[in-house]
Parts: sequence; structure tokens; C-alpha cells
Amino acid sequence: MKKERRLKKQKENRISAGEQAVHVLNLPPDCVLGDALLSAIGNRTLYIENYSRILCYEDDCIRIECRHGMITLTGARLTIAYFNAHEMKITGKIEQIRFS
Repeated sequence: MKKERRLKKQKENRISAGEQAVHVLNLPPDCVLGDALLSAIGNRTLYIENYSRILCYEDDCIRIECRHGMITLTGARLTIAYFNAHEMKITGKIEQIRFS
């Protein structure tokens, strides 16, 4: 039982080759690992880069799938002002940003 826990902990502590490259070469993680990059301007505008797809789009909730999870925005009068294959701009009153 202890061996299983130790192996599980070792596996959790391992970092991928990409993460090692980011650390050693001091590279930006969003470019190398494909992480989502969020830029907020107050609570009215949010830019999201490196997303996969839009899962839910409603006036009070927008759910975005990313490479490493999901981003859920809640608020009021939320609108996707524009989007393309790599980035999007969301406007409205953003009350919460949740990562899962």
C-alpha cells in the first residue's frame, strides 16, 4: 500500500518535457504548452487566446473548452464581440471566471 502511494506521488510530481523546456529555456508557457492566455480589462472586457471551442454561449454564461480544461464565465449581458480560430473578445459585466 505504501509503495502504491509513493509511486502515485512520484507520478504526480513528474513534469513533462514541455514543462521542463519552459523552465530551462525560460520560454512562455502559453506558446509551448498551448495554455489559454486571458487578458482582462477591468470586469468589462476579456480576451482569450488558445481556446479549442465554444461549448455554451448565453447572456449570463459562456463556457470555453481549452487544451487543458474549461473556462466558465458568468455575468450579465455577456457577448462574444469577435472570435477566430485562435482568439476571442468577450464583453459585458464579467462577475466570475472559473477554471476546471
